[in-house]
Amino acid sequence: MADTREMPDSAIAWVLMKWVALRPEVDALAGTVRVDDRFSGASPADHAALELALGYSQRFGKTVSVITVGPPEAEAMLRAAIACGASNAVRIDPHLGADEQASSASVATAIAAHLHDVAMVFCGDWSLDRGSASVPSYVANLLDLDQACGVVAMENVDPSVDTGAGIDMRAYRRLDGGRREVLAINGPAVVSVEGSAATLRRAPLAGVLRSQQAVIPVVTHPLSSAQPGTRLERVSPHRPPSPHLSLNSDIDPRVRVSDILGVGVERTPPMRLVLDPNAAADIIIERLESWGQIPRA
Repeated sequence: MADTREMPDSAIAWVLMKWVALRPEVDALAGTVRVDDRFSGASPADHAALELALGYSQRFGKTVSVITVGPPEAEAMLRAAIACGASNAVRIDPHLGADEQASSASVATAIAAHLHDVAMVFCGDWSLDRGSASVPSYVANLLDLDQACGVVAMENVDPSVDTGAGIDMRAYRRLDGGRREVLAINGPAVVSVEGSAATLRRAPLAGVLRSQQAVIPVVTHPLSSAQPGTRLERVSPHRPPSPHLSLNSDIDPRVRVSDILGVGVERTPPMRLVLDPNAAADIIIERLESWGQIPRA
């Protein structure tokens, strides 16, 4: 999917995030669903999209902007994205009733209308509520961009090492039968990723403080509600997707199995300490330095 269009220096890496209920509670008697805003936020797939966008911006010198369609409670998710490194965020007010859900087409139309100076668009491959995975396709069609869907891993291409590639990034897609498809990306595109594609970095203290002061523009965009209908969940036994592994055949099979099972991986055990304030502060500073959150003294 090579694209020869040149991008201006002011081009933006956009991240589409969706505010969803991460721990919905279902009343077993009435069948109603209760959503607690304290346990709502972005899905693992959206977190992976944000991390890839931040890595892309560091590699190519672009800014990262986050956009979402959601209620005022979704601003907490946007501020968390700014704390991790996003430059700014935009919230689109769907202007819907409490019991209404916007259709994927209207959500994509509202988002695409506010995307400008696009360098790349990153998003999760599907949401936790309806999981249609259709919004990225709608956005790609509205912006007339290529699309890489269901990406399980991405890597930036270093031109100093791979001089003959002529591309910016490689994306790996999951295929049936445990196979992989490699996509060459050069130029604006819509990339939807699985949650396993990347792990979102920990937000530094300076970023958290900056996010609390950030001004998040709010745009009102009336959306059409989705039409209710019957949804077919599954017609065959569930088959877990195969994990993404390196294609290097020189690795010993026993080493590959150990990597999958996490054998020999060092883990810091949890600790419970009863200390005076000064000693507790020293422990906290030492741990933050080991995590790279603050510079070592």
